[in-house]
Amino acid sequence: MASFMKEFEHLKIHLEDLKRATNSFGSKVIGAGGFGKVYEGEISHSKGRSKVAIKRLSREFGQGDPEFLKEIMMLSRHSHKNLITLLGYCDEDGEKILVYEHASNGSLDRHLSSNVLTWAQRLKICLDAAKGLKYLHDHRGTHQRILHRDIKSANILLDDNWNAKLSDMGLSKFGPANQHSVLVTNVVGTPGYCDPQYMETYTLSKESDIYSFGVVLFEVLCGGLCFKTTTGQLEILVPMWKQNYIHKKLDHIIFKDLKPPMDPTSLETFSEIAFQCLHYSREQRPTTSLLVRKLEIAFKCQERHDVMKLTNVVGKYEKYNYFDKLLSKGKEVFFNIGKKKKEGAKRKDAKGSAATVGKGAATKRELVHFDGTMSFTLEDLLRGSAEVMGKSTYGTYYKATLENGDCFTVVRLGLYLVKNQRKVEAELNLLGKISHRNLLTMRAYSLHPEETLLVYDYMPKGSLAVFLHARTYQPQIDWATRMRIAKGVARGLHSLHTHHNIIHGNLTSSNLFLDESINPKISDIGMSRLVTASANSDMIATARILGYQAPELSKLEKADMKTDVYSLGVIMLELLTGKSPGEMEDQNLPQWVGSIIESEWISEVLDLDMLRDTPLDEDEMVSTLQLAMECVSKLPHRRPDVQQVLQQLEEIRPETATTSSDDGGAGPLLS
Repeated sequence: MASFMKEFEHLKIHLEDLKRATNSFGSKVIGAGGFGKVYEGEISHSKGRSKVAIKRLSREFGQGDPEFLKEIMMLSRHSHKNLITLLGYCDEDGEKILVYEHASNGSLDRHLSSNVLTWAQRLKICLDAAKGLKYLHDHRGTHQRILHRDIKSANILLDDNWNAKLSDMGLSKFGPANQHSVLVTNVVGTPGYCDPQYMETYTLSKESDIYSFGVVLFEVLCGGLCFKTTTGQLEILVPMWKQNYIHKKLDHIIFKDLKPPMDPTSLETFSEIAFQCLHYSREQRPTTSLLVRKLEIAFKCQERHDVMKLTNVVGKYEKYNYFDKLLSKGKEVFFNIGKKKKEGAKRKDAKGSAATVGKGAATKRELVHFDGTMSFTLEDLLRGSAEVMGKSTYGTYYKATLENGDCFTVVRLGLYLVKNQRKVEAELNLLGKISHRNLLTMRAYSLHPEETLLVYDYMPKGSLAVFLHARTYQPQIDWATRMRIAKGVARGLHSLHTHHNIIHGNLTSSNLFLDESINPKISDIGMSRLVTASANSDMIATARILGYQAPELSKLEKADMKTDVYSLGVIMLELLTGKSPGEMEDQNLPQWVGSIIESEWISEVLDLDMLRDTPLDEDEMVSTLQLAMECVSKLPHRRPDVQQVLQQLEEIRPETATTSSDDGGAGPLLS
């Protein structure tokens, strides 16, 4: 024992110092729990001097030395912004005392029924706590994961900025990373929060913590604890909550002060994942990765809802500033053609171009078509409405709806991006000739010193990024669909490399668009040729942050076929895992997948949504995973070329159909 405690010698605090800080434990009580009373005080510790929370062991509550030592060990060896920080301990004269950072807003259970916390704040608290739990469950860098065993709202502490931190690790248990469950001799935890299977079978798993977390999510939604005392009997409310969700009667149980400002998508996403956590079958409960991702979506939806509501208060026109300030008399358009007449009146010339006149200046704008069958003019386009579909490094993508109902995708390039106008015009005329079923074909463009517009076919399913990561109302994406997307992207990239001698340089899921049949189309083709060196440098930096850029790529001029294959490999991993590369905190997506594979726990890598309703073809998925990892090798010479990638994908999941080639005739799938 003495040798064990030497590791934590730097955390030792003398009993006399603690007595002075708490008036000999006679005042400043800020809480009590299964361990004993918690006091507030100011004291010097291993990290300086500050206000702290002092937890004093009371033997009458049934916890003792093992829990005391485990708390010291767990919190001193594991650090995360969403875990409470242990600042010191005292083990003198029979006293067992733990000293923590002070969470000035106390525990979450005290605020459940308060109207002080908005729905967005509650979502942020849940997201913080989920990230803390994800850290405990993630066995990255070790062969063991930590199971908390006592997740409840009373063990989620809130600092002065309402950041949430998991606490009370005294009951936690190590579990082998490659072992699904651990057999225990006694069940510990809090009634109402405990996993029913854990109580029935005495087997503990990470899904036991997930169940408890689901109870907390419903507490946050319903504004109260998961139990109440009726005529001396303890009544657990979880079954009633679940029934209200099943019968679509959430409005009967939602905390009354939350209803008016709640975003519907946020509520649906939150309640869906909360209910999934409470599934009796452990296999049906989400992983912490999925839990975090869904809570992030719910939080972002509510944030957007709150922003829009705020701008509506300012004025009905201001809400359009949220979409690049594309405003004309309250209607979104690409040009400000509805400005006051002193800025210039519009007239349409015989060729269908629009000219601006006023103050003696005339600047001609033309819409150049590559497809002779398209009859609309620039003026028609300018008068159409626009809806933001997404953004890439180069510009903003819009769904443009003409007055006759026809829809197109329009890319509005940033003003500072465009190079010499004549060079850009020559490049656009070359890009307009590119055609392939997996490339987003340019149909027309409008080149002007003030603004450049590129017109493409409309992609009704939006970007792959949105399709994968923000699909609250969409069905789960099965394996066959994901594989079809992967092969389509590979075909498009193969066409660029082989038939057009073009390096993409910035391939991400945000610039892959899906048509009505979920066939992928690569966009942003040749964009680097249209912009300044400074803009390309910004693009490289952004792509690296997002996690798609090959490690050796520092300048866009150095992009080659191997760097494009790296980006393709990341997209394949994105399809397999359901994770956005940009959401990874300490590792990039290839590193995270590699660490899981090394632990031989491949099922943890695959997207739970994909596995749930799809017959599992494990051989195909594992083979595709191995191929993706070859594509993201740190060494470029070890990466396959895109033709090899496509051939292997076809071998993994063969297709017999033929489709049109680049030249418009029938041809093999490799074309």
